[in-house]
Amino acid sequence: MKKSGKTGQALLLVMLLFVFASLLASCSGGKQTTAAEGAQEDGQPKLEPVKYAALGGLSGLAVRFGAEKGFFAEEGVDIQFVELTDQVAGLSSGDVDIADMPTTTAIIGAGKGAPLKIVSSMFRTKGPFYLIGQPEIETIADLKGKKVGVGRFGTGLDVYTRYILKQNGVEPDDVTFIANGTMNEAFASLESKQVDATIIHEPFVSLSEKNGKAKLLAKGWDYLPTFHTGVLSARNEFIDKHPDLVEKRCAPTSNPRTMPKAIWTNTSTTSCSI
Repeated sequence: MKKSGKTGQALLLVMLLFVFASLLASCSGGKQTTAAEGAQEDGQPKLEPVKYAALGGLSGLAVRFGAEKGFFAEEGVDIQFVELTDQVAGLSSGDVDIADMPTTTAIIGAGKGAPLKIVSSMFRTKGPFYLIGQPEIETIADLKGKKVGVGRFGTGLDVYTRYILKQNGVEPDDVTFIANGTMNEAFASLESKQVDATIIHEPFVSLSEKNGKAKLLAKGWDYLPTFHTGVLSARNEFIDKHPDLVEKRCAPTSNPRTMPKAIWTNTSTTSCSI
């Protein structure tokens, strides 16, 4: 009887393992689906795809948070993130439908004939720019004779940097300006000592101060509190064909009821206007 009991238990274990293996096979062998396809299979309304180029760092936090929480899906939109280095070129070629970009980039691009329109502001309050320097730099005046990163020439980052320096008695001829990129690029140029200071976004300011790799020298909004720094732009053809999708892109991140206060206050978009 004991032997029979053990045999029964063994058979039961084999059967359970077989069922478990079958379930794993069906899950792993299943077709990969997009959010739009998944919605259809669940019997929900079809999601409309929108190719979107978001900025990195905190500047792109609101839209990524909204996508993660399903706020865009609730609006019937399947946000498909696309990585770009040139937003104007991406909109012009149709690689993306909507893109975050510096205000000056959008204005200059449209002025040169790029098929795009500004549809919303990226920020509700102030531009999140900071000037940070090597740990041994005590004041902005100490930057005379040094190399300073401005992000990209002709952008809002460039304007902020030059204005901050000038307000502290540092003239353009006193420093060497370097186009050192943004976000990770800018921070890497400071770490490798290609520049002695740089204009940059969070979270690099807090991270660099915490690990002692840089010192905060100035907050951009203390110098230019009303300077507009970022916008959402869409390609003209997409606006003409899908004005409703442009509005739906802005809806979740312009709503304080769906976005956390810290994100909505500083990095959420305003309502779209097309």
